[in-house]
Amino acid sequence: HLEYHNHAIDGALERGDWDAALHHCQLLQHYTAEEPLELTDFLIARGRVLAQAGQGLREEGVRRQLLAVRAQGQGWGLRPWLPALDAALSRV
Repeated sequence: HLEYHNHAIDGALERGDWDAALHHCQLLQHYTAEEPLELTDFLIARGRVLAQAGQGLREEGVRRQLLAVRAQGQGWGLRPWLPALDAALSRV
């Protein structure tokens, strides 16, 4: 479940299917609700903020969320998940 929803989120983001990305974020959050995992929480937050940025939201709150999620990923050494955040930051 964890890997499936992670890939589904990334695939939806790559296709620009923001609703599907948010749907898989919700499903992943529901699946881990009883036993949250820090990495999963990061992936959910990343998916949600990238979907918001992809939908064209240019609010300062979205930029702050992108920066916070990016800083967390950078701090944890999660380099594969950073380029999409960098790209979104350049557009926001």
